[in-house]
Amino acid sequence: MADKQAESFRLLDLPGEIRNHIYREVLCCFDPAVPTAAEIGIHQGVVPATHSIDTSIIRTCRQVHREAYDVMVKANQLIKISSVDIDLARLLLSSGLPVVTMDRAVAGQFQGCVMSVDLSAVPRDWVDEPWDGEGDWEEDFDEDIHARPAGTGPRFNFLIIGRDWSSFCHMLSEGTAFFDRFERNVKIELKMNAYPEHIPDFKAPIAHYFTAERQASLLGSFGSILRNFEHVVIGGTIDKELAVSTVRAVAGRQWTSHEDVIRELRTREENAKTASSQDSLQMYMDTVMFMRRIYGSVDFPRLVDEGDVAFASSFAELYFTILLNACQAILEIMHTLELARLQVWSNVIYEHVSLAQEFLEDFAEEGSNYEPASVVMAQLAYIIAVCSRLLGQALPQGQPAPVTQCVAQAVNTITTAVRLHPTDAAILAERDRIFEWRRGLVPTTIERQIRMADQI
Repeated sequence: MADKQAESFRLLDLPGEIRNHIYREVLCCFDPAVPTAAEIGIHQGVVPATHSIDTSIIRTCRQVHREAYDVMVKANQLIKISSVDIDLARLLLSSGLPVVTMDRAVAGQFQGCVMSVDLSAVPRDWVDEPWDGEGDWEEDFDEDIHARPAGTGPRFNFLIIGRDWSSFCHMLSEGTAFFDRFERNVKIELKMNAYPEHIPDFKAPIAHYFTAERQASLLGSFGSILRNFEHVVIGGTIDKELAVSTVRAVAGRQWTSHEDVIRELRTREENAKTASSQDSLQMYMDTVMFMRRIYGSVDFPRLVDEGDVAFASSFAELYFTILLNACQAILEIMHTLELARLQVWSNVIYEHVSLAQEFLEDFAEEGSNYEPASVVMAQLAYIIAVCSRLLGQALPQGQPAPVTQCVAQAVNTITTAVRLHPTDAAILAERDRIFEWRRGLVPTTIERQIRMADQI
C-alpha cells in the first residue's frame, strides 16, 4: 500500500503553500556571508556566493516552472551588475563581496533579475570619447599620456544576491580609495524590475512585486550609503518622486566638515591604540581605508579650502601616523604566518609605506607644513627592515634572488633607522638580528649576491 502511494505521489497535488515552501528550500539556499576575522579584508580572489541550489525542479513542467521560478526570483532578488572601462576587480578583491557568478555569458543571459546596475566611466580623466576612427588606436596608444577610448577597457558582467546589495553599495563608496575622484568619473544606471519586456507565458510576471515599499527597500541602501555621485540614472518600475529624491541624495556631499573629519580620525586612532592586537589591526586597516577614501574624494579639495593650513597639516600628520601604526600592527602577526599569508601582508606593508612617502610629497603642495621627526622616519625604516627580514627568513634558500633582495633591503633600511635614531633599543636589537641572519646564510650563490649588492 505504501509503495503504491509513493508511486502515485504528485508535487502538484500538494497545497500551494507547501509547494512554495519546497521551492524555497530547493532554490533559495544561499549560505550566509560570514566574514573571517583572520582575513581582515585581504582577499586573494573573488568570493563566491556558496549555495546548495538544485534547479532541476524548474524543468519539471510549465506550471512548476512558473511557480518555482517566481519564488526563486522573489526570494533571492538577484541583481545583475555590468561595467565597462572600470577596473572593478580591485574593488571586488578588496571588499570580499559574495558573487553568484562571474561568467559574463551566464549573467548576461539570466532572466529574472529584480534590478540591473550598469557602471561606466564618464569620458574625462580615465577614458576618452569612443573610438570612431578607421585605424588601430592601440598602435599609438601610450598609457602615460593618453586616455583609453571609451568601451575598450575592462568589462564585467556578474550576479549578486539581493541580501548583498548594501555590501555592493559600500564597495562603490570605497572606490575613491583606489581611483582618484571615483564618484565624479563613474556613471551609474539602475533599472528596477530588470525582467525582459516580453516573457513566456510559463514565467510568472513580476511587475506587481514592485510595490512602493519594495522600491523604497531596494533603493534604501543606495540612497543612504553613496554620496558625491553626480551621474546617476534610475529607471524601470520606479516611482518618479522616489527616483528623483534618491538621485538627489547620492549627489550630496559625503564629508562636509573638516573639523569632524579630524575629530573622527583622532577618535579612531585612540580606539585602535587601546584595543586588543587583533581588533587593533582591524581598526587600523579600516581607518587607512577611511583616510584613502577621503583623500581620493571630490570632497577633499573642498575640505582643504575650508580648513586651510591647519586641516592640511593635521590630516597629513594623522595619515602618516596611522599608516605607520597599521604597519606596526601587521608586524605583530607576521611572526606566526605561513609563507603565503606572509607575502600578502608584506605587500600590504610595502604599499602602506609607499603611500606614506608619496603622500608627504603630494600633500606639501596642498599647503601642509607637517614634516615627520627623525624618530618617526626611523620607525618607518625599522618597519621595512623587520618586514624584509621576516619575509626573507621564510623564503626557501633555493630562491637566491628573492632572499638576496630581502637581505639587501633589510640591511639598508635598518642602517638608515640606526642613523636616524641611534639610541633606540628596538632598532639596535633588530640590527643585530638582521646581521646575525645574514651571517648564518649558507655560503652559496646567496652570499656572493649579497657581497655584490654591498659593493653596489
